[in-house]
Amino acid sequence: KGRSVHVVAVEKIIGRRLFANEVCHHKDEDRSNNDPSNLQVMTRSEHAKLHATLNLNKRTRDKYGKFE
Repeated sequence: KGRSVHVVAVEKIIGRRLFANEVCHHKDEDRSNNDPSNLQVMTRSEHAKLHATLNLNKRTRDKYGKFE
């Protein structure tokens, strides 16, 4: 109760509950795709760095080089 399906699925795969500093990442960024091959255990720090990089790469700049 109160736990996400993807978290329960990855815990079943690894055979233990996630530690407080771990998260379950969707490799294809589709939160509805809970296929075991799409789930990855990462530390919160690794996950934050990954998404910071992904978000930076998705941002566009105007003709002056400033982020829009």
